[in-house]
Amino acid sequence: MPLPEPQWIGLLFGVSEGLLSFLRRSRREATQTRDDRGSLRQIWRTILFGMLGATLLWKFLPQAQVPMTQALYVTGLAIFAFGLLLRWFSIIYLGRYFTVDVAVARDHKVIDTGPYRYVRHPSYTGVLVAFFGLGICVGNVASLIVMMSAVTFVFLRRIDIEEQVLKASLGEAYEDYTRRTWRLIPFVY
Repeated sequence: MPLPEPQWIGLLFGVSEGLLSFLRRSRREATQTRDDRGSLRQIWRTILFGMLGATLLWKFLPQAQVPMTQALYVTGLAIFAFGLLLRWFSIIYLGRYFTVDVAVARDHKVIDTGPYRYVRHPSYTGVLVAFFGLGICVGNVASLIVMMSAVTFVFLRRIDIEEQVLKASLGEAYEDYTRRTWRLIPFVY
């Protein structure tokens, strides 16, 4: 059975995220605080240019290619799928408190169960895992580094913005939560 090309996997990610943005923007509820600071646009631009840069490196830097075996490719696909599943599970688990913008609902409370028991931003962890899997499928070390660096940088910026807003809105409850959990990777960061 032929395996999908990496560009189709990237397209699947883009469609998934576009659908998510559309669905969540169309179901906005009243919020107490909305403070995105342009980070959603920056995320999309960074993903677009990161993937473009990765594609160019794949094309014009063949020295960074790794021998692609079916086992390696399937491993990359599995990692990609796990990342998407973690992202969607985290979003569904957060329920109506999830928005694509940085926003806090009037009755917002700290969610510290499910995937949020281990990390504060499991949906971003899922995106990073998915991009790592996609990078493996591309089979170019330089492409993997560019994609992961760009996406990690933009999500760390977004996390800083989100945490400032959540601390300001939820106070000590969120401060306590930050002391008990990791940001993105359990036991690491």
